[in-house]
Amino acid sequence: MVFSLWVLVTGALHLDGFADTVDGLFVPKEKALHVMKDPYNGGMGMIFTVVFLLLKASSVAALDAMYLLPVVLMLSRFTAVAAICLYPYLSANGMGALAKKEFSQKQFLISVVYVTVISILFQSFVLLFVALLVLFVCKHFFMKRYGGFTGDIYGFCIEVTELVLLNVLIVGLV
Repeated sequence: MVFSLWVLVTGALHLDGFADTVDGLFVPKEKALHVMKDPYNGGMGMIFTVVFLLLKASSVAALDAMYLLPVVLMLSRFTAVAAICLYPYLSANGMGALAKKEFSQKQFLISVVYVTVISILFQSFVLLFVALLVLFVCKHFFMKRYGGFTGDIYGFCIEVTELVLLNVLIVGLV
């Protein structure tokens, strides 16, 4: 139930970015951005998304610390905010380009303070560290492959961070 609500409330927007990014990984990098912009999902995007959803649903079902679910959601979205503010965006138009123009350094610093305070309150520094580690890995990979980020890649980072954080909670590292 929680998982279904989670997907519905977010409008599956980040899942679409996940599927598009996966599709882009299975073609030469010269064609990847074109494939990612295509409104239709390819076979690999669909297969990986179904497997991803099964992993995520089973992770939510196995989660004992449901009170930390909002922290997981916050941290995963914070990775997208950090990527928007810190790393180059590949397209001159699109939602990511607009977001990059609209974010100020002050807003980013406020988000950093907010995330830090919430992490202190919930004693979830391990989750914060892991979220930043996932962002670092994504940054390294996508900067090397494409030279920057797209809106789809932001969605990919959010989804992957959520799954990793859920599993950190299940393993009991927090």
